[in-house]
Amino acid sequence: MKAVDPTALVVGPVPGGWTGMLFSWADANSGWQKSPYQYWDNPIEYNEHGQTYWIPYYLQQMQQFEQQHGYRLLDVLDVHAYIAPRG
Repeated sequence: MKAVDPTALVVGPVPGGWTGMLFSWADANSGWQKSPYQYWDNPIEYNEHGQTYWIPYYLQQMQQFEQQHGYRLLDVLDVHAYIAPRG
């Protein structure tokens, strides 16, 4: 995208809530193999990345790419949460 339009803004990823910011899809998927399902019991990528949570690790990788290649891949990080009303 940046090669075609250097002014284009790239947005992503779009994790939802705390768990989406802390654990990758692979971390969550590895937890499905446990009963009861608890993705935080076996976070394989978190452990592979020196116990760095997913979004901080992702941003480190984006920064490293930018420093090595001289241009940015990611312009906006989108994180959202759905707040359930207490009732």
